[in-house]
Amino acid sequence: MNFNEMTIKTIPSSPKGWSGGLAYKDGIIYETNNGKVIGLRDSDSGNYVGKLTTDANQGVKDIAYDVSENGFWGTPAGGYDYYHLFDWISGKTIRMITRPKFAFGIFTDPGEPGVLWCADQIRNRAVKISTKDGHEILQIKLTFPPRGIARNGEFLWFTRAGEVGEEGYLYKTDMNGKMVDSCIFPSSKYSHDAGGMDFDSDGYLWAHGGKYTCIYKLDTGEQPAPMPEPPTPTPPTPEPPPEAADDDSGNIFDIILKLFKRIFG
Repeated sequence: MNFNEMTIKTIPSSPKGWSGGLAYKDGIIYETNNGKVIGLRDSDSGNYVGKLTTDANQGVKDIAYDVSENGFWGTPAGGYDYYHLFDWISGKTIRMITRPKFAFGIFTDPGEPGVLWCADQIRNRAVKISTKDGHEILQIKLTFPPRGIARNGEFLWFTRAGEVGEEGYLYKTDMNGKMVDSCIFPSSKYSHDAGGMDFDSDGYLWAHGGKYTCIYKLDTGEQPAPMPEPPTPTPPTPEPPPEAADDDSGNIFDIILKLFKRIFG
């Protein structure tokens, strides 16, 4: 992969905070930067168009929009052992679930409701957890510390949790954690700080490049993830038409009446 060749466009990112996170919803990039306020940017122009203030006073590192919940999951700053589910309009916490300690990036796949993908940079793994109670469903061992995470089809995408002076890396692995491809973010003082990611409805990958950089729109060659279809109601089973009764059948009243006519006819 070549990062420059994959780059479709860039839009500004917030100059505040360190590793930023993001989520895509209806043409808007929701951006986090370790504060409680989520910034909204138009994905075409990059213009700042509003904000969503959460009740997470400790701040939010990364977010992921959950279609099935119609809300945003948020990773709290610090070592808190839970994720928030925020109302997408008010920013208030709807509920919380347990979180792998210090895990940063999160991602929801619209084709796989009920689960949250997490990047555990302390234990070098990707974890799939239940959005019902946070229990671990699956873990995938990695050979690097992941920061941002996204999934499309049978591949996982990661930004690497780098250190000062290192390059920023974008990795593509299979579902067993085996490296498929990689490339380097454009060099900058904070490119090692690349953060959260999300796929939009057209299959493009949006990646936060880190502090004092930008947000990248990337063409990975992936097809957009299928959106879940609403359940099709089961049509009622048609009742069979009543069978025609033969001459000697009928209810008890008819039988008695026929017998009476034969006797007294």
